Amino acid sequence: MEFILSLILLVIIFLIAKSIGFQRKPIGKTIEGTAWVTDGDGIRVNGHEIRISGIDAPEFDKTAILYSGKSINHGSLVKSVLIKKVGGKPVTVKVQGYDKYGRVLGVVYCGGEDIGAWLVSNGNAIAAYSEKYKHLQRDASRSRRGMWGFKKFHDPRVWRNMHKF
Repeated sequence: MEFILSLILLVIIFLIAKSIGFQRKPIGKTIEGTAWVTDGDGIRVNGHEIRISGIDAPEFDKTAILYSGKSINHGSLVKSVLIKKVGGKPVTVKVQGYDKYGRVLGVVYCGGEDIGAWLVSNGNAIAAYSEKYKHLQRDASRSRRGMWGFKKFHDPRVWRNMHKF
């Protein structure tokens, strides 16, 4: 009896592991579909949670201060910008891996344009975790585009490290 129960348990574990494996796209493969924006650096496509690779955007509730002294919800602003750019539109995601939360890490393209590059170039995200977009960030900073034109903003990486996320 113990043998049969052990065998059944083993089969159940195998089936669960197999079903989870089918949900993951291999690195280098693509996911295509309509983008639904979840935050400033994340979208959902065909049930996949996607984290745009190579960037980091302000958390949804983080504020920034303009030179006029006015406080704005920086995270909400960046999410709105991303919604206007890709929300409800067809995108292609080149899978590069998975983050510690199981989200797909990928390069997102909309109309052939690299959305991570676009966000960094316009000062709506920081080049992070690789050198890929650093040159775009330097140009955005020098030109004071987006967050680089604010009096004060929270670097999302610094804020996250301070709060141990």
